[in-house]
Amino acid sequence: MTFVIHEPDENGKAKQDKDHVYAYTWSETQAAKTSNECTSATMHFLEHQVPANIEVLRLFSDSCAAQNENSTLLVALQHYVSARRPRMTIQNCYPV
Repeated sequence: MTFVIHEPDENGKAKQDKDHVYAYTWSETQAAKTSNECTSATMHFLEHQVPANIEVLRLFSDSCAAQNENSTLLVALQHYVSARRPRMTIQNCYPV
């Protein structure tokens, strides 16, 4: 299983080079690709890769209910902002 995060360039387009793509991988024998795994990968990225001076963060998710459109991710994001980054705003976008 793979969960991939792309950092955007200054125009908002996803950078494709190896220094700006983060892939969290695990085999199906280790775990499924559920809301818990995707939320854990997202939180790891936020805590270790997002600079402290970022005030607005936009997340784009697909419409897979088990992975992205779930309360687990939303509650984790709300906790992260309130407990660790009170000046940050996170916008979770679902493209049509």
